[in-house]
Amino acid sequence: MQSKYFLFSLYCVMVFLVPPVEGKIVFSGKIPEEGILLDIYVMDDDGSNLQKLTDTPQHESRPVWSPDGKHIAFSRHMTPIGVWPELEHIFLMDADGGHERQLTEVNGTDFYPIFLPDGKFLSFLRHERNQHGEIKKNQDGDIGALHTINLENGDTEILIDANVHNPDWSPDGRTIVFGRGGDIYTMTPTGNDVNRLLPRLAVAVGTAWHRTDPTWSPDGRSILYIETIYTRDFGGFVAISSTVYLYDVASRGPTRVPIPKGWRIQSVDWMGDDKTFAFAADEVGIKNQTQNYNIYRYHIPSKTRTQLTHLPGANYSVDWVRGPLEISQENKKVTQWGEVKK
Repeated sequence: MQSKYFLFSLYCVMVFLVPPVEGKIVFSGKIPEEGILLDIYVMDDDGSNLQKLTDTPQHESRPVWSPDGKHIAFSRHMTPIGVWPELEHIFLMDADGGHERQLTEVNGTDFYPIFLPDGKFLSFLRHERNQHGEIKKNQDGDIGALHTINLENGDTEILIDANVHNPDWSPDGRTIVFGRGGDIYTMTPTGNDVNRLLPRLAVAVGTAWHRTDPTWSPDGRSILYIETIYTRDFGGFVAISSTVYLYDVASRGPTRVPIPKGWRIQSVDWMGDDKTFAFAADEVGIKNQTQNYNIYRYHIPSKTRTQLTHLPGANYSVDWVRGPLEISQENKKVTQWGEVKK
């Protein structure tokens, strides 16, 4: 009996006291005084060493790390927000913000960049416009197509001719999880074997739901996703609850992560193992429109939540990668949020 108690105690020590894998987080953020434009920031995954990598009059969003942590891909609005027709292209830069280069150029929008597991290709969603400014449709009447670009020679091709949102590649590269029509699906890289992960929710009249931001765990056994419930208001639908779920691939069952109800959750990403993830959320409450998002770390076994940023404004689209933060001090400096505002 004592040996069993000892083993259980040792397990608890291992689960709760082992520090998280060292890494860094890239995210898009904005400062209220500077309006609605987003810039790209990076920091250690304990919230230290905050760096601002972009500082342009353009809107930059959805940054993602390359698998080796040496590069960051992101999308940039080439036209002012709200100006039609909208143009958005994919860019690539070094981890310190240097050597920036444009990867795509189209009459339309390229967004949702994500590296393939080998790091040699990048996938993205493209909404291309015709000469009249209308988004092109495929034979099925769908808009958008998932493209890939060869980072060595720049060759771009259509991977799947469908409107695939928030795609994420499994660690072995064999399966893509993605959002479509407010729900989450998986499919092969050829677009075959499309499967909806979960049954549709039964909600009250005047209420809608939306599942988004699916993310594979490093071991490929689980998928994190966000589920948001909306209610009809005078101006349309308003979010009333937002929840993170952990979907087990083998049992095909979701488990709710006990993040406080009423938070607005924007994005999630695993932090190097199947026990810890980062997420961006507004803890003020779903109905507060200030959108003061910050970034948090959540440890699943201990149900421990740690706030990593304490910044005014909004911080979105978190993406984690293994390794220490290495930023050249020649062109970049450690930035405190108050200094950025100056």
